[in-house]
Amino acid sequence: MEQNNIEVIGISRDDDHKIWKEYLTKNNYTWENLRVIDTSKTLIRDYDVVSFPTYILVEDGGRIVKTFSSFAENQEYLGLE
Repeated sequence: MEQNNIEVIGISRDDDHKIWKEYLTKNNYTWENLRVIDTSKTLIRDYDVVSFPTYILVEDGGRIVKTFSSFAENQEYLGLE
């Protein structure tokens, strides 16, 4: 999505590394994906995640612009559908 100056990064809380990697491959998630072991649920609390998956649009500087419950909603908002 370079033409729109957008970078997609996936962050997952999956406990099983193998299942997580297989899911990314199966669903062709080619953007950068990180797996975080967040036993204290800090990430969930800090970003007010109430359901999975959650997509958060963050602009330069770290300001959260909008939160989405589906990737399609995110793409529609950005006019990328």
